[in-house]
Amino acid sequence: LEIFASADAAYVLAYSVIMLTTDLHSVNVIKKKMTKEQYIKMNRGINDSRDLPEEFLSKIYDEIKN
Repeated sequence: LEIFASADAAYVLAYSVIMLTTDLHSVNVIKKKMTKEQYIKMNRGINDSRDLPEEFLSKIYDEIKN
């Protein structure tokens, strides 16, 4: 099962994971924390103009948040 259409899609997702980790766990980020819905929306179309499975992104969010 191939989730990523290209290496670029994996790279963009990796960057979004770094952004999410910083947003949820950095003491320097004082603003409202990113929600799961916002994270999924932020990653729309990153897989060569297609969406990654929502369940996949949801699990990533949950793992990073907890």
